[in-house]
Order: sequence, then C-alpha cells, then structure tokens
Amino acid sequence: ANNQQLRELSRKLYNSSGIITNVIDYCVSLPTLDYIIVPHGDDKAKRKHNRKLAKSVIDKIRHKEIIRDGLLSNLIDGAYYAYLEILERPNDASKTLSDYDVQTIVEINADKKVVVGITTLPVDACKIVGYKYDVPIVAFDLTYFNVNGNEPTEKKLRRFPKEIRDGYSAYNSVGNSKNNWLILSTDHTIATKYRSKRIEPFGRPLCLG
Repeated sequence: ANNQQLRELSRKLYNSSGIITNVIDYCVSLPTLDYIIVPHGDDKAKRKHNRKLAKSVIDKIRHKEIIRDGLLSNLIDGAYYAYLEILERPNDASKTLSDYDVQTIVEINADKKVVVGITTLPVDACKIVGYKYDVPIVAFDLTYFNVNGNEPTEKKLRRFPKEIRDGYSAYNSVGNSKNNWLILSTDHTIATKYRSKRIEPFGRPLCLG
C-alpha cells in the first residue's frame, strides 16, 4: 500500500511539475535504441533466415515504443512489467466503443492474428517475488479485475494474456480465495525496477529521491 501511494504521488508530480516532466521526458527520449542483430546458424542460409526472423519480431513488437514505455514507467512508477505473448488474444467483435473504452484502450488486432506481441501489465497489480536463474519471478494480483473501475471483468480480461485469463478463471471458481497472487511464467514476463535492491519487490520513482 505504501509503495502504491508513492507511485500515485509520483504520477501527480509528473503531471503537475514542468521541471519533473521535462527531466523524465528527456531521459526517456535520450537513448537512440538502435540495434545490431548477430544471427546464429550452421550455415549462411540459416543465419540469414534467423536474422530475418529476429528483425521481423523486433519490428512486430515495435521495440522502440515498448522500451520507451518501459523507461517512462520505471522513472515514474519505479518499475515496469510486461508479458511477451505468442498466442492470439480473443477479439471483441464490437465495432463501437464507449467513452470508457476510448480512455482505456490498449490494443486492437481486428481481423488478423497476432503472431507475437508485448502486453504492458499494470504496475499496481504486479510485484517481483523472487528469481529463477537470475530472471525475476513476477506475481500478478488477480483482485485487480474486481476492484479497478466499472468496466465488466470479462471485457477487461480480453486485454490480458491467456495465462492471466486462465489464472483468474481458476481463482474466481474457488470463490473468496486468499491465494490471489498468480505466479507468471518467467519464459514470458519482462520485469525491471528502478532504485531498489535486488531483494526488494518494488522500485522507487525518480522524483521521490
């Protein structure tokens, strides 16, 4: 709760203080985020194929946008969590949007399959609970779907990966379970935190130093 209060204060400062806004925006825009692909393979054809595949994935996930989103989240909230997903998420067949939909929309992939994509997870619903082979283990608070806003739970779930949807379904079927933290697969999660020790579950915002 205390960490969430710090994040809420940091967000207010970012939105109200021109100096803080400019410093954070400058830090986010400073890296050029250029990259070099070093392909592996037994022969030239295989390496060429792997290079093309890697570039396709990088382009598909819009890596510069994702990384800058992560930088912004780390500086404002002290942490960033995301989920690398290969499976297709269910599409909402509705062709119209409410005011709430417009304000909270994350991604629409109508009429085409998602081969690979990165879903940003809400910082307030995530924390690092340990490490597996030096990779952060992320836990997701399933009560997020019950207490945040007036949007129907089913519609909110559509924006989240299958692992989280299945986890919530199992959690909801038990009813009033205290085991509301879902441990996510380290094969799919991305987690970074700022200004904190390795053993701490949360990071600290830049402007609250």
